[in-house]
Amino acid sequence: MKLHPHSARHRSSTRAFTLIELLVVIGIIAILASLAIPVTNSVIQKAYKVRTQAVVKDLQVGINGYITEYNRLPSRTATSDLPIKTDSTGDVLSTLLAENTTLNPRTIIFFNSNMAKNGRGGLVDNGGTGVTLTDNWGNPYWIIMDGDNDNKITPNPDTSNQDTTVSTGAPPTLRTRVAVYSMGPDGQQYTKDDIVSWR
Repeated sequence: MKLHPHSARHRSSTRAFTLIELLVVIGIIAILASLAIPVTNSVIQKAYKVRTQAVVKDLQVGINGYITEYNRLPSRTATSDLPIKTDSTGDVLSTLLAENTTLNPRTIIFFNSNMAKNGRGGLVDNGGTGVTLTDNWGNPYWIIMDGDNDNKITPNPDTSNQDTTVSTGAPPTLRTRVAVYSMGPDGQQYTKDDIVSWR
């Protein structure tokens, strides 16, 4: 039997990766992936904060638009400067969405939002009892309106903030008719990561 000189040379020039080489490559890939995960999470959290800040401002603009149009607050329950959730227990959200025709007889849409994904970052249908507007962490937004019509909100929520860098020196009142905030990533009220309309 005659061997082809080319096939013998071809066989010796090709060789497989050793187990050690494969493990080194897999290890490098694992290290790179572990470095990328925190960076990706940080980018996602920053995007959540930017989107949440936009919704905070949109709510504030919508409420001010309602006040300009109707010369009253978009709620029957806002008779003092107390925080109101953007859930189905209050009438602010349904009024801004033009679902409450008692408080919004012209059915003007003052605020709009997409439906939430997995209960986060949008409107959540409460099964026929209204909707809840949630931030990107699944918590409702909070709205404080000037219920006593003195063109300010008292007390300023910053005075109750657990972080002294926020609470120290905070004025006792906010000079606005509408303040909106999200509890931020930690889901706790009056902490440093709250996303607010007045700062």
